[in-house]
Amino acid sequence: MQEMKLAKLQSLPSKYYMLDLEFATHKKTREHLPLEIGVVKYQNGRKVGKQFHRFVYWADAEADDILRGMDYANVTYKTYKKQGQWDKIVADLLNFIDFSLPIGGWNVHGDLQVLLEAIKNHGGPLVDEKAVCCFEVDELVSWLGELPNKPSLRGVGRLLGFDVSNMHHALSDVLLTAQVYDYLVALPEIASWKKDPTNTKSTKEAGRTKATKKGNRQVTKSANATTNTNSSKQVPMVIDQPADRHLVDLSEHPVSLKKLAQDDGSVPVAVVFNPKQARITNDQSVIDQLANHYQHQFKRVSPKEARLGLLLDTNSTVPRAASKKSAQFRYLEEHQVPILSVANLAKELNIKTEKGTPESN
Repeated sequence: MQEMKLAKLQSLPSKYYMLDLEFATHKKTREHLPLEIGVVKYQNGRKVGKQFHRFVYWADAEADDILRGMDYANVTYKTYKKQGQWDKIVADLLNFIDFSLPIGGWNVHGDLQVLLEAIKNHGGPLVDEKAVCCFEVDELVSWLGELPNKPSLRGVGRLLGFDVSNMHHALSDVLLTAQVYDYLVALPEIASWKKDPTNTKSTKEAGRTKATKKGNRQVTKSANATTNTNSSKQVPMVIDQPADRHLVDLSEHPVSLKKLAQDDGSVPVAVVFNPKQARITNDQSVIDQLANHYQHQFKRVSPKEARLGLLLDTNSTVPRAASKKSAQFRYLEEHQVPILSVANLAKELNIKTEKGTPESN
């Protein structure tokens, strides 16, 4: 997929859309396609009008994605196929969105790229990508907390006390992202910037307010209680690439997260497990815990697209036995994709197996 040149805001808007997608994968081209689309319009933190929420049917998508779409929409295959026609959905979507307003979200640049590519390649009026302006709430969190990389939405939502029980559904993620954004813009240092029309220059010298801590990590950093509202300031929505982080794979080779990351900063990870092994209870929760622990984005993909393998085992010695390797595991190994064993991190991250505690065979 060719990288799109979407404009990014350099200040925070009061009138905007929040958008999120769940993706399907084309079974032949491996193209990412919109599976679930959620969009809500906001003004000063309040919803404006009706929300947009649709499930798209793709005949050429992976079978698992079609089943997932039916499950998300909670309808029969016949109804899903009828209601999920892309040409009707994209027409309604373009009538709903006014691209003169900025579009926000969690890693929304990637979502917009998939969405605009689908409109371009699968029917629909051409959208001038240069006219589309976005802002990423995860970048704002990273900047405020001086984090080495973008945190996960689940981790930030949980830390702020919001409901994260229905994550990875487009509309739920939109509503949660909007809650986080509303919380952030109400912080004293940001609220003072929004009120001062002379603020035009990026800086980090404003006083920071104290924020809730979890372990040794912070969402926002404590500092001086005084904020100089007369200084020229602007919230930077584009941050530098984070400092490098290293892991150790099963072969005890150092793995650089920075080198594995794609252009958007995320690491495509394939979740694998071995036959006859006790599995970790919730695959996605493991990925979220890793993202929170390493302050890095892990995007779940198929083994063919992965740059990192995540082995959900309970005994780090078992994967070395060739007779107990799954097909997915062997694929990653044969293609020299680094594989990280969760067993090596289970105690540190408090990851539990089906029996409740990390254990070995």
